[in-house]
Amino acid sequence: MSSTDKQRELEERFGPLLSISEKSLVDLAWNIRRENTNDSFTSAKFISRLNGSYNLVHIVEFDDGVRYVVRVPATGWGERFTKSAKRSLVSQALTMRLVRKKTTIPVPEVYAVDSSSSNLIGAPYIAISYIHGHSVYSKWFDETGPTPMEERRLNILDSLARAMSQLQRLQFTMIGSLESQDGMSENGIKVGPCYRWDEGIFGDDNYGQNLQVNEFEPFESSKYYLRYHIEHYGDPTKHSSLAIGSRALLDMMVSSLPLSTEGASSNRETFVLSLPDFDSQNVMIDEQGNLTGIIDWDHVQTVPRFLGFSSFPGWITRDWDPIIYYYPAIKERENSPEELKRYRQRYNGKMREMLHGKGDSRFVNKSHIFEAISIAAYDNVHRLEIVRKVVARVLRVEDDDALEIIRDMGSGRLTLKETDKLSKGFQALLSVPRH
Repeated sequence: MSSTDKQRELEERFGPLLSISEKSLVDLAWNIRRENTNDSFTSAKFISRLNGSYNLVHIVEFDDGVRYVVRVPATGWGERFTKSAKRSLVSQALTMRLVRKKTTIPVPEVYAVDSSSSNLIGAPYIAISYIHGHSVYSKWFDETGPTPMEERRLNILDSLARAMSQLQRLQFTMIGSLESQDGMSENGIKVGPCYRWDEGIFGDDNYGQNLQVNEFEPFESSKYYLRYHIEHYGDPTKHSSLAIGSRALLDMMVSSLPLSTEGASSNRETFVLSLPDFDSQNVMIDEQGNLTGIIDWDHVQTVPRFLGFSSFPGWITRDWDPIIYYYPAIKERENSPEELKRYRQRYNGKMREMLHGKGDSRFVNKSHIFEAISIAAYDNVHRLEIVRKVVARVLRVEDDDALEIIRDMGSGRLTLKETDKLSKGFQALLSVPRH
């Protein structure tokens, strides 16, 4: 992509937000720090702006070395600047503060949040602390540095499991984002709507040009939550036997998922927090692989326990999402299936240790499969290939044969005996221990 095309994409995504002046950002950070601390500093300067997919990330540095980060969401202008976009920003800040208060997970400190445009920069923002370190993305395949790569990888997994396990302290009665009756107060927190980015239908000419924050109801049932996504976020133009069959088989998989209960003896579902984008670009580490921070909490919410805090991080589950997994074509940036399995075993062992083999530890070992099914529910672009992989795994058939089974399901040619075999296979694959 040429620099001109990149600039045009930036302008389509962020519009007038790209014109926020460096001086106004420095003034904002200065005022926030003066209002909230007694720190001694005499000057500040603008360091850089990072262009993310959904946020502009501005870094301001004070003369004592402290850095503030001012994140401005892409929905902070024009018709995108809706009540849902405003509420989701406040919910994010509230949840980050709650996690910092209740755990020692290295979450950025929230200094200020403003969901309006009536401020020094003329746009909504969240001002947070700067997280030092390197992203896991930049270090996972890096063979340089003071720590051998494999040792660093194991340190990453262990320190991350230790941190994430602390979220067991927080549980909720519904699926949705957190909100407070008193703005940012941690008193009276309740579960409100779910939020998600909506860029339109993938493949359309205007895909990505009209970014919105969608708001939809909170949920009391994990299965209803996933089925809502299957129904509302599929491609309405697809009526082929493969599209119909993959939806039907995905619904069968959802029926076979475990209940989101604290223990196997309970039938009352409760829910937990998880990272909204639990992947390598959002996990920060030092040179040895020790966790230094977790960034990007956009649209953080409560989720079913089998998708929650005890789940595997995304970079060791890639082989279960065929569209994004490029092994063996790109070996220098992909782990083999055998390596991924080994890293999942390591993370499973550490998470089970931290949870003392109780509670949500029973979900960990199959969380990569639960995640794949949820991705198929959330995103129809990934749906067919994930459904094909699960069908092939359950029936022990080749991918081409699995595709024919999906097609037969969609055209009504699958027999009751074959359907029953699939249903029992899904139940066996997705079952979890009772303890």
